[in-house]
Amino acid sequence: MRFVIIDTITSLSKGKSGSSLAIIMQNLKFLKQSNDLTFLLVAHTQKRNDSTPITVADLMGGTFLSSMADSIFALNISHKDKDIRYVKQFKSRFSEIEYGDDNVLEYKIVKDNDGLLLLDFRGNTTEDEQLEIDLYAQDDLEKNVRSLHCKGWSIRKIANKFKISPSKVYRCLH
Repeated sequence: MRFVIIDTITSLSKGKSGSSLAIIMQNLKFLKQSNDLTFLLVAHTQKRNDSTPITVADLMGGTFLSSMADSIFALNISHKDKDIRYVKQFKSRFSEIEYGDDNVLEYKIVKDNDGLLLLDFRGNTTEDEQLEIDLYAQDDLEKNVRSLHCKGWSIRKIANKFKISPSKVYRCLH
């Protein structure tokens, strides 16, 4: 199998309409199938709030690209340290999602003996541990989650309202 890396997909579609991106993706899919290729498409995020979990919607063309892609993951900067990055998985067409909100991969950028930059695996953590959380906002979130739960709201409904994972709602309640 051969690999093709495109950095960035947004540069191919810059200034073009959404339908142009659709044509590009259809052509890439055809090339993939007819030539036994694997494509790695890099997409950047729009300006976003760094204290909230990253989502597919944050990626440029995210919702459209997610319908066409077999797998989607993000490499994001951690607020633990300037050299820490974490990887979060959003989609996997052929297997279960293993690295979601509660199980992201943490890496540190290091130099090897030749001066090359590498990502050194540090372990698994939660995405919340990687984010710059406003403690006052977190307290308000927990109060609001508890309040809605007392009113009979389901965990999933609360999660959708605050755009957080159901497991985060569960943690707020317990």
